[in-house]
Amino acid sequence: MQKITNKYAPLFLRLALAAALLSAGADRLGFWPEAASNWGNMEQFTAYTAQITAFLPSGMETANAWLATLAETVLRLLLVLGFKT
Repeated sequence: MQKITNKYAPLFLRLALAAALLSAGADRLGFWPEAASNWGNMEQFTAYTAQITAFLPSGMETANAWLATLAETVLRLLLVLGFKT
């Protein structure tokens, strides 16, 4: 029996997943209209980050929100580029 492989399926899967994840980052940075956004801006995301990282010192909310956004964006771009896939 012949094995049928599709070399483009992993590429399209990576691109679709990265597009969905990049959309969340764009929402956080305010690129989406208000009607289609969850966070809407970085201030709302920072407030949420402060709630879920309440165990950390109180002055770190903004840094944590920006570090999370930066790390997620880098990882999403690496997903698009196919790093280690």
